[in-house]
Amino acid sequence: MLKETSTGKPREQGLVKPSPVQGLLVSGAADSGQLGECRGADGRWGAEAQMGPHTLHYFYTGVSEPGPRLPQFIAAGYVDGQLIIDYTTKTKNAEPRTEWMARNLDPTYWDQETRIFQVNKARFRDAVETLRNRYNQSKGFHTWQFMAGCELLDGRSTGGYWQYGYDGRDFISLDKETLTWTAADTGAQVTKGKWEADRSLAEYGKWYLEQNCVEELRKYLEYGKETLQRKETPEVKVLAKAAPEGPTTLSCRAHGFYPRNIAVTWVKDGETRDQETQRGGIVPNEDGTYYTWAATEVDPKETDLYTCRVEHESLRKPRDFFWVKDSECRCVCCVSGGEEKEATPGVGKQREPVTGGSNSSLIPGHRSWEVLGSPSFQPV
Repeated sequence: MLKETSTGKPREQGLVKPSPVQGLLVSGAADSGQLGECRGADGRWGAEAQMGPHTLHYFYTGVSEPGPRLPQFIAAGYVDGQLIIDYTTKTKNAEPRTEWMARNLDPTYWDQETRIFQVNKARFRDAVETLRNRYNQSKGFHTWQFMAGCELLDGRSTGGYWQYGYDGRDFISLDKETLTWTAADTGAQVTKGKWEADRSLAEYGKWYLEQNCVEELRKYLEYGKETLQRKETPEVKVLAKAAPEGPTTLSCRAHGFYPRNIAVTWVKDGETRDQETQRGGIVPNEDGTYYTWAATEVDPKETDLYTCRVEHESLRKPRDFFWVKDSECRCVCCVSGGEEKEATPGVGKQREPVTGGSNSSLIPGHRSWEVLGSPSFQPV
C-alpha cells in the first residue's frame, strides 16, 4: 500500500475469508482500462502490446447512495490480477484475500491498512459532495474513484499510472515526469489549479509509483511466488461455424492458462489480421486460470489459409493452430501440459509459425482503481 509496511510475527493461517468486494466493483468500466482487463499501454492488442509484466494495482471507490449490496466505500488491491486485500464500510477491517498475504504480514500491517481505509472513506464522501455541487447535479447516485499501480518487467520498473474518475469517467491524472495534472473537463480544471498550486500530491505520487509501489510488488511476488510465478499451459481449441450463405467464422479459444497475459491472433499468409479479428476479454476461471477467444470471418474457400497463433509464457515459442474440416465442420487442437499434443486425424492439426509472420506479444494485466493513504491528499 502507500507507505512502509511491516513483517514480523506471522498471521495465523486459516483466516482468509471469501471477499465481499468481488462482484461489487461494477461501475461500467470493464474493458475500458478502468476496471477489468486492459490492453497494451497504447490500447492495442498483438505485436506492440508489452510482454508479461508483473503488476500491483489498487482500486478504491466511494458512492453517494450505498445500497444493500453496494457499500459506501470499497477498497481492493491486486497483484497480477489476483485480489490480495480488500475493505468495505460493511466489513470495517482490511482483510487478506490470499493465504500467503495472511501468512507473511502481521496484525500491525492489517491494523495500519484499516486506519488508512477509514480515513479515505471520509475523504471520498467529501469529494463526491464537492463534485456534485460543482457540476450542479441532483443528489442521485454518484461515484468518486482513484486508480494507481505499477509494473515490473524482467525485474525493472516499466511505468505506472495515477488517476481519478468521477461518475465512471476520467477526471484528472498525474504526469509523473512533469509533476503536472491532465484535466478531462472544465470541472476537473478547478482541481488541476488547486493541485498544481501545491506540488506535494504530485511529488508523493511520483515517489509512490517509482519507489514504494515497486518495492511492495517485489515483496508480494516473493511472498506469493508459488502461486504468482507458476505457469499453466493453455488448451487451445479451433472451431468453425459456416453460414448457409456468407462467410465462415473461425474461432480460436484458449482455456486454463496462467499467468493472465496471452496473445491470441489470427494470421493469414504470415500476416496478422488484427483489423478483421473480434476478441473476448481475458476472464478468470474458478480455479485461478484464465480463458479468452479470438474470432474472424473468412471466405469459406480460404479457411486453410488462416492459422491461430498463441503466445504465452508457458510455451517455448509461439504456436500456430489451424482448422481442418471434419464431418461436423469443426475441429479441436490442443496444447497441454507444456507439450504439444498430436492432432487427431481428420479433426485438427498444429503448424509451426509461418516464417516472416509477426511475433505476437503479451497483454499486460488489468488495472484497478485505488485511493490515497497519503497525508498530502488534497480536496478536489
